[in-house]
Amino acid sequence: MITNGLGLTPLVKITIPGRPRVLKNGKRIFNSRGSKRRKVVLPSSQYAQWEANAMVACLRLKSGPAIDFPCRVSMKFYFENRQAEADVSNLIEGPADVLQKVRIIDNDRLIMHVEAEKFFGSASPRAEIEIFRYVEPKRADK
Repeated sequence: MITNGLGLTPLVKITIPGRPRVLKNGKRIFNSRGSKRRKVVLPSSQYAQWEANAMVACLRLKSGPAIDFPCRVSMKFYFENRQAEADVSNLIEGPADVLQKVRIIDNDRLIMHVEAEKFFGSASPRAEIEIFRYVEPKRADK
């Protein structure tokens, strides 16, 4: 049985192949058609492709109902090099949104704790995600 440092076994373990992309960078703006013209903001084409691949990877592993209780998520991002290096905080948003879209997690607000790391020099860029049941830490001030 594989556990993390807290002795917990992951409820879900997902590997998303391909270079992790960031939702915030490179958005595209289009004018909508119709009588009420307004601007439509879409994510970059690179992010849209990554999201589609991520959804396929998640759906392959989905079994059972969505997680509807507080959870802790571990995310590891592997890159070939530091070209267009992204902030860890920006990298977290895309996978969290995908987990909710494919109903692995009922709502990404249920993610109570996130551990995220990025690594460079990988021959196979990817994102590895593990989801654990959240165990509230004992606080000294209680």
